[in-house]
Amino acid sequence: MQMIKYRGMGIVINDDLSGLVIWMGCLIVFMLCVPCLFSVYYFFPGFVVVGLSETDTHTANGFVALMFSLCALIIPIQILTTIQSFVQSLYVCWSDDPQALDDTHPVEARMLKTAITQGR
Repeated sequence: MQMIKYRGMGIVINDDLSGLVIWMGCLIVFMLCVPCLFSVYYFFPGFVVVGLSETDTHTANGFVALMFSLCALIIPIQILTTIQSFVQSLYVCWSDDPQALDDTHPVEARMLKTAITQGR
């Protein structure tokens, strides 16, 4: 943490909103998928799970929709949280060696330095 504070990254890290955007994206995907998944119960009432009676089919359809809705929540979380990890790794790597980012990505390094100097 001392290395990050030494480079002036404390203010930028406090203003990091990448996690909020990631979780909002996951919530939006979940809110769009769940009504579609549970609509199977109403739009396809004749959908039959093999080996179940007519009354058990409705319960099975609800259970399948519930399982798919959990997948609709977990899959975007697993994919999109890598972006948040990338942002955090970028801060740590830049705090350790700012010259490496200057050499490989000068435009992004300049943007990061501008954000740090404006925050002071």
